[in-house]
Amino acid sequence: MKNSNGNSLNFHSFVFRQPGRLLFFIWYFILIVNLSSLIFLSCSKDSTKPETVTFSGTVTLEGKTDHSGVKVSLYKPVVLDTALVRINQQYPNIGVQISQETEFDHREHTPVYTTTTNSTGHWQIDGVNPGTYNVVAENDSFGWMYVYSQISGNVNMSLKKAERLSGSYSGTKTFENAFIEIEENTVFDSNSQIYLEGKNFFIFNSSSNLTINGTFNVLNNASAYFFKISDTTTAKIIFENQSDLKLENVFTINNMQFLFSRSITNISNSIFKNENSYAIRTNQTIVTIQNSIFKFSYLGCITDQTSNSLIEKNIFVNNTKNLEIFSINSVLIRTNYFGKSQLNLNIIVSDANIEFNVFYNSTADINISDISNVDIRNNSFINSERNIRLIPVSHQNNQIEITVNNNNFIDTDIYAIEIGSRTLKTDSLNAINNYWGTTSEDIIQEKIYDGNDVPLSNEKKYVKYKPFSFSELDTVGIIGLHKTLSLLL
Repeated sequence: MKNSNGNSLNFHSFVFRQPGRLLFFIWYFILIVNLSSLIFLSCSKDSTKPETVTFSGTVTLEGKTDHSGVKVSLYKPVVLDTALVRINQQYPNIGVQISQETEFDHREHTPVYTTTTNSTGHWQIDGVNPGTYNVVAENDSFGWMYVYSQISGNVNMSLKKAERLSGSYSGTKTFENAFIEIEENTVFDSNSQIYLEGKNFFIFNSSSNLTINGTFNVLNNASAYFFKISDTTTAKIIFENQSDLKLENVFTINNMQFLFSRSITNISNSIFKNENSYAIRTNQTIVTIQNSIFKFSYLGCITDQTSNSLIEKNIFVNNTKNLEIFSINSVLIRTNYFGKSQLNLNIIVSDANIEFNVFYNSTADINISDISNVDIRNNSFINSERNIRLIPVSHQNNQIEITVNNNNFIDTDIYAIEIGSRTLKTDSLNAINNYWGTTSEDIIQEKIYDGNDVPLSNEKKYVKYKPFSFSELDTVGIIGLHKTLSLLL
């Protein structure tokens, strides 16, 4: 290093003989050391370790001063059925929206975090990985209660003492945010009145049945959740002699069986499931079923010996059989979604109108037998093996009168219309103005089977139809697809 005169300077003379430069060097050195330390510390810190959150709250036990010992657990949310989620999104005005509330049963899962309350009911779980959890509070004498889809924070719950029922009851009974255990067969007589308020849990032991002969009232958008202690047997809820039953916001979490007898019943916004047998059976009942879901049952719904009934805007999916109609005078089956079943709709001895429904991806869509008068219009049949089948019963001559107009038959594997011998009331079936998925008459004829035709002959089939052409777009079946979608959406 040289000075202004060109003389050489060593480091010692440069720093220590010029105080200003000395101070600058010291400041610069300290700055470099601090920056190096920060870089080292930031690099040594485990940046992959997630920050955690805290869950806390209180659980109070009705009628108790000591609230200790309540088990509080955090569970990961259940994974919702992807098929139902898709249907909910595609057709938001039918069925009911599935959620954690309609699908969660803590007994089928392992908790991620668990603690217990102290004497004041306080509980706290620290170090919880961020995410969404269902919070469950449970006590042997008080049952359980859920709070769904919590991220963190303060969660407060109150548990009422469990009500354990068996035998016969009369008079007025109100259940509000209650935990009700049906220990043995339980009957509410014709003089009873039952009221539901808030969120109620009904738990059935073994094969215990609950029979309600009195008045049943669901107040202020109350809800009821039905659980089985064991899925190996079937418990029943029986409603008899109801003059104006309105059953809504009922969610069957696992296998339950509902029977409605000699009643006028309106069922809505509910979910039914029973892998062991039927989920709903109505007998001598005028029934309206709307905006509900029938899933994962051996048979979704049976209606028998009734008249003037309506089945509308429901989802029937993943049942072995979806819907059976027996001996009904006047039933309207309208704007429903049927899918993924061995048989979507079975009709025996009925007067039925079937319109604006979607039948999807099943072995058979509609079977009709015996003395039935059925009008099938403006439905879409998509990707099933067989769409409409007229089935002979035993060796008798059936008397089926059927009209099939303005429907869409899309990607049918075997037959769009299949007629067994001796089934038609008249010598022809009106099947005009349908869209067959093709304009080829040869292919259309391959999709129609008539057991009344003479084998290996060139005789015209007993089905009256005509091929689709695009000039008829406003009158043939494909317009029904647009109507169906507009109603469902």
